[in-house]
Amino acid sequence: MPLDFPAVEDIHLANAPVREVICQVRFPTILRITKEEPAEFQEYVRDRFPLLEADRRVVIETEGMKPGGQAKFAPSVFRFHNQGRTRTVSLAPDFYALSFTDYEGWAGFAGSLADVSQAVQEVYAVPYATRIGLRYINALDRNLGDFADFEDVLDLLRDELTVMLRTDVILSPESAMHRIQVPVDGDRFTFHYGLIHEGSPPEPRFILDFDHYAEGELNLDDLLSRCEAYHRQIYSAFRWCIAEDRLEIFQPGMETKEES
Repeated sequence: MPLDFPAVEDIHLANAPVREVICQVRFPTILRITKEEPAEFQEYVRDRFPLLEADRRVVIETEGMKPGGQAKFAPSVFRFHNQGRTRTVSLAPDFYALSFTDYEGWAGFAGSLADVSQAVQEVYAVPYATRIGLRYINALDRNLGDFADFEDVLDLLRDELTVMLRTDVILSPESAMHRIQVPVDGDRFTFHYGLIHEGSPPEPRFILDFDHYAEGELNLDDLLSRCEAYHRQIYSAFRWCIAEDRLEIFQPGMETKEES
């Protein structure tokens, strides 16, 4: 097996450092989504996602053109938000996606994904997917445990992930991102990890970014089971990244609004 993260019990983490969870499903272009407003689709999702925005994208073409280029409008992306704008359904002519920035557990996310996918099928009858991906972006900073020093954040992680941030020859790096990509039974597992600085004033954060996806002509009937398997792999990868005996900082087993 190209990936061999130890199997672990899927314990809900109430203080998880998840910044965003995204599932995107790409499919062959459907011109109907380009030519008409998605009023029928909106009725399927409006109870959970009542706020609508149309993102009218602009593409600047410069090759072979006079200086300045020519602006063309690309097909819109329709975004349906919940009241707090922490959960978003995106619909475009060649993809749909679900994003949570207030992720509280797999069951809640999977339930919304099932509903959105059913709505897409009811309205647009997508024949198959060309790409299915599930991505978890985690950001660990001093707020996780009200730490005084970022070194305490690094102590939460396995030494293998932070060794270059603890040398005496590279001091106070602004960024240090690494990327690993692994083929897994015809799919792909991509892992970005490392240090960034964000905010005003800039604060250090350690990113654990996992993306598991497949490409090809993919059957949508098994979308939920596929994403469930991706979720288990990503959860195991996250747990492997955490140093032994440091899981307690993430409050394992504590309840939140949703089932874990």
